[in-house]
Amino acid sequence: MPPFEVTFRFITSFESAPRAGSRPDRWPLVLLCEDNEVRELYQRLATAMEKHGLEAGAVEHFIPHMTLIYGSKRMPLKAIKPIRFVVNEFALIHSELGFTRYNVLDRWPLRLTA
Repeated sequence: MPPFEVTFRFITSFESAPRAGSRPDRWPLVLLCEDNEVRELYQRLATAMEKHGLEAGAVEHFIPHMTLIYGSKRMPLKAIKPIRFVVNEFALIHSELGFTRYNVLDRWPLRLTA
């Protein structure tokens, strides 16, 4: 798949997952995009994962986004000045749940197709 531009036009909070005990909810603050290329990349990755016996999740429920931070308050959907950049690679990242540590396991470049 060739590199592509992604545009984020909205900011909002995703629904907070319930937390154990008396710990307060943490709302993921995200930028949203509607670019078809992001959905295509997700579909290609899901197909490849399933081909190798891995679960990829429901493609139809995928919401293209970028998580910025986790906060204690929910932000309603709001339009923003567009933020754009070119996606030229993707990375496999292991998230250590509860530790806010992220380990890049590998990276793959997107390439121009002939």
